[in-house]
Amino acid sequence: MPVKSYTINAILKGIREKDNKVLHYVYQESYPAIKKHIINNSGNAQDAKDVFQDAIVVIYKKSNNNDFNLDCDFSTYLYSVCKLLWLKELKKKKDEKSNIRELEELQKYQDDIIGSDGVSDKYAVYYKYINKLDYDCRKVLRLFYDGVNAKEIANIMGYKNENSARSKKFKCKEKLLKWIRKDPNFRRDI
Repeated sequence: MPVKSYTINAILKGIREKDNKVLHYVYQESYPAIKKHIINNSGNAQDAKDVFQDAIVVIYKKSNNNDFNLDCDFSTYLYSVCKLLWLKELKKKKDEKSNIRELEELQKYQDDIIGSDGVSDKYAVYYKYINKLDYDCRKVLRLFYDGVNAKEIANIMGYKNENSARSKKFKCKEKLLKWIRKDPNFRRDI
């Protein structure tokens, strides 16, 4: 039997009302990717569960604010909240052996995107523009952030060599940062 699909508003309402069917749907749709990300970044299954639950609490609190509005897919937003919460946790526990791939990319403006509730609206801006990138750019950036080396990315994407993969990553990242810098909701230089 196929799983019922929910709109963003139905998901937010379900989270506010603690609707078990909606929460189960969100878990089934989003948890596997979140768990994989956390395990690939120095975590374990328990860490993934904790971060997922913390993210749902963050979204619950934000969704009770009448001004809260998502400009991206719910699963994308949830994934971004989880990633930020995990980065925050890793930063607390970090020792010299930690291998935090995304920390270097996000550290430049982490104070702006991580607020007292775990995530600010500025990170939603970041994900809004990621979703505007073409498929190849999104895939290349995701592969780099997931730690896949340039040679493998070149093979996956059908590029001539690893320099082509690095060049594509650079161009995509620059395009993304250019859009973000121009967005009025993200005023601070990154």
